Amino acid sequence: MRVARECKKIVAEILVAGIFDKHRRRHVRHILRTMEPIKNLVDFFRFLLEKKRGEILYIEPSDAHGEIAPGYLYYFIKAGYRVDVVLDSAVAEERPLCGMLPHPSIRLFSTNVFFLKKWLSVIARRNYKLIFISTSQLYQKDGSLFCNEFESFCVENANRLLLVEHNLNNVPHSVAEYDLYRQGKLSVITNFNRDKHLLELNPSYFGSFPEKEEKANKPVFLIVGGFDLSRRNPRLVIDAIRFLLKKGYDQFEVVAVGSGNFGELPQDIQSFIHIRGRVNYPDMFSEMCRADFFLPLFDPTLEEHIKYKETVSSGSIQLILGFSVPALIDETFATAYGFNKENALLYCDNQLGERMVEAIQMNQEEWSQMRENIKAYREEKYRSGIACIKSCIERAYLK
Repeated sequence: MRVARECKKIVAEILVAGIFDKHRRRHVRHILRTMEPIKNLVDFFRFLLEKKRGEILYIEPSDAHGEIAPGYLYYFIKAGYRVDVVLDSAVAEERPLCGMLPHPSIRLFSTNVFFLKKWLSVIARRNYKLIFISTSQLYQKDGSLFCNEFESFCVENANRLLLVEHNLNNVPHSVAEYDLYRQGKLSVITNFNRDKHLLELNPSYFGSFPEKEEKANKPVFLIVGGFDLSRRNPRLVIDAIRFLLKKGYDQFEVVAVGSGNFGELPQDIQSFIHIRGRVNYPDMFSEMCRADFFLPLFDPTLEEHIKYKETVSSGSIQLILGFSVPALIDETFATAYGFNKENALLYCDNQLGERMVEAIQMNQEEWSQMRENIKAYREEKYRSGIACIKSCIERAYLK
């Protein structure tokens, strides 16, 4: 299977080589890499002919954000509902639901951006209690907004639609989405400003995985996500590793999982950091289970990072909560996500190295207690999320 995927990637790169517009090239590349016409067609007819349907429909229309699917499905299942799940083929191929399936309350389908309009025409005629759109943007279509691409569907099904917005700056750019916002049918992962029109649902469940019980003698510090400077600052961890080595600490490991260019690693720290690159969800979740600490690498001195405490919720936060891995996080961002000295290691002025020393020195009892505090915070979010889902369905979504 892996060989087939690599061959598909190579063919896609050859075919898009003559497309000079980068956005168009990305769109065509995505379609070529993820297109599985036979499987997509089979899933479509399976969806059409299946008599036993779910009460909730979950759609991931973009080629990203597969990691949030288990958390949202967890809310629906705990609230007592069966769910039909439709994922973009690129997301489905990376198996984000590996920790949940098979499950009697979940039916899984995959589609492609070409088939999505046809899917929506069928879905509009089904009597789902709630249609949950987990990403408001179609990244594989130049980041166009779902509500603009499928405006008539959004307007006609507004009474039972719940849309997840990952970037609040998008709201004013779609009339249909702004209407959902005014009606209280727009959800966010983190409600930074406690906006009364927004519903906060934090999807921090990823499935059943073995829980790490003891801190390693050689602790693992994990980084997950895109490595470009607009998302996280790799320089922070490079400087921190040098700080550790200068202080005489060399029993630790840094693992980086994600796409993009981490940058050239100085020779003196290469043996302490392992760049795994982009992996599928089972492998990423496996790294989370192995990690002792998590490094979001937010930098308050970078203007591009300010969004992570005002308008855009980072996926790192869900991973920290879901796997109860203590984070080393700048206090500017920690406050925005509800982290404090009881459930995280906070630092300021980019003094990550000093906190990594503290993490290495942390004893088993202190580490375990911090994990328990994270779990308590997560459970608090779970309870409010389940109550929110039930309230949504009991109100206008059923009318």
